[in-house]
Amino acid sequence: MIQYFDHVDQVSAAGAGQATPTMAEIAVFQLQFGKTAQFYEAMHQFHDTMQKAGCRERYEWFELLNGGEGPQFMLFLPRRNWAAFDTQRGFLSEALEKSLGKRKSEKLIAQFSAAVKSYQRSAVRLRPELSKLPPSEAIK
Repeated sequence: MIQYFDHVDQVSAAGAGQATPTMAEIAVFQLQFGKTAQFYEAMHQFHDTMQKAGCRERYEWFELLNGGEGPQFMLFLPRRNWAAFDTQRGFLSEALEKSLGKRKSEKLIAQFSAAVKSYQRSAVRLRPELSKLPPSEAIK
């Protein structure tokens, strides 16, 4: 299946590292029908909160334009190695509570979750021998 996604600049963060990652975590969110605006609002609030918390991690959001069941969003999270897939969920909860307070952070998580119909998480790995990138471009 060929899918076309559009980068959602307003809620994505470039982070500190600019090199091409060798690995990444891809999370695909299939939304409930009619919940796109609710999901966008939750993404904006998450993004604002992470920026206020001083998050230096790179994360990029994409919206499906063509090639699958919509509405669908994809989150790209670069990873240095396999150990980096063990994400610190506590950091997200703490950052949300610190910026929004406990009650508002719980409401935001509930808003995000209520919009999602299904969720799929995958690991991808750059294959330098199949890439057009020069070897020095990839993080070793």
